[in-house]
Amino acid sequence: MSRPIPGPPARWGGLDLARRFRQSPLDFLGELGRAYGDVAYFRIGPLSNCFVNHPELINQLLTREITAAPKSERLMAALLQIDGRAIATSEGDFWQRQRRLVQAAFHQQRMPGYASTMLDSARRRISEWTAGSEIDVQAEMTRLTLEIACKVMFSVDLDTTASHFAKAVHDFSEAFVRETGQPVMWPDWLPLPYKRRKRAAIATLDGFIRHVVRERRAADTDQGDLLSMLLLAANGEGNHPGMTDEQVRNEAMTLFNAGHDTTAAGLTWLLYVMADKPDVQERVTLDVRSTGQGELDRVIKETLRLYPPAFALFARESTREIILRDYPIPPRTTFFVSPYVLHHDSRFFERPEIFDPDRFRPERESSIPRFAYMPFGIGPHMCIGAGFATLEMRTVVTAILERFRLTLLQGPDGFNPLLSLLPRRPIIVRVDERDHRRVARGS
Repeated sequence: MSRPIPGPPARWGGLDLARRFRQSPLDFLGELGRAYGDVAYFRIGPLSNCFVNHPELINQLLTREITAAPKSERLMAALLQIDGRAIATSEGDFWQRQRRLVQAAFHQQRMPGYASTMLDSARRRISEWTAGSEIDVQAEMTRLTLEIACKVMFSVDLDTTASHFAKAVHDFSEAFVRETGQPVMWPDWLPLPYKRRKRAAIATLDGFIRHVVRERRAADTDQGDLLSMLLLAANGEGNHPGMTDEQVRNEAMTLFNAGHDTTAAGLTWLLYVMADKPDVQERVTLDVRSTGQGELDRVIKETLRLYPPAFALFARESTREIILRDYPIPPRTTFFVSPYVLHHDSRFFERPEIFDPDRFRPERESSIPRFAYMPFGIGPHMCIGAGFATLEMRTVVTAILERFRLTLLQGPDGFNPLLSLLPRRPIIVRVDERDHRRVARGS
């Protein structure tokens, strides 16, 4: 028998909930989970919403019920403005076809070449750091991941344009979060400051991607980068049709945005952890110097647990009634899933607020419920570049620690949740040259 769905009361048509959701989505979703359990239903104006907060139910939603709960049209409409129709903004047969074609760009045979390019870019960037200098971690990692994305994806070297691209990505991200958090999405032609910034950001990124695709198509050479693989996929094979140049542009834009924004956030939190916890930093340094990297991999996993860049998965919207724990969720309901809230739930992670990379040792990691840990999403739509992002984080941190010791001068003071989970204020660290003899003795 169905039961009434628990959830917060909505005042003023749910505008109070909309304000709380927009101003502090992590706190809002966390409060829903604590107050109303694994299924919480709430309305914002005419919009019906449901927060799902248990691995079993997320498994049901993202696997067995996935055809009944495709990606939210409302949110996809906002993302389509910049990505076009691509993996991130499609479903069904088209999505399956595009994922198969794009997957070739992440083939294991290509990863050593990508890693070499990542390492060269990281060493070049940190060669500009001087001993005793203070760096803004997010700004540095954003620039570095932009440089890596352009080099690995397009074989393009960024110079003074890096900050221009970083601003464009930030402006679009800010507008996206603002618009999708409102009950009504206002038309883009309105002369509002954030609308103007968004239009300029889209024009900047679109112009860059189209120029690169056009030049590479004319050159007709395989440069061993991601764009080469996309263009090979565009040519098709046998009886299998390829992609149009417009589809190549869309997938390139999607990979470019996702390939540096979330990785920059992950690296920002990873370096914060290293600087904040000197014992962890030294354990990782000793590990990577012995070519082990098991310690680093566990630290990466634990950092992504505490600070998942994708703090909320792309919302999905039901096409029919879905039953979750005997609760009848009506059609046209938008479902939210938050890796951040799950990762901080004591039911699935012992002492969840404590940084403990050893929880990812094999004997303990096996006890973590499936669908409870999802820094890159989970299920059929899991991030296609998860391995690429992890490789980049591993490579960049190794390059930094082989030369510098990090000391925290200023922490994040909370979160700024845009498209990725960012610190509220700049994380500032001092970089000092390492005494390699001390590292070797393990002191």
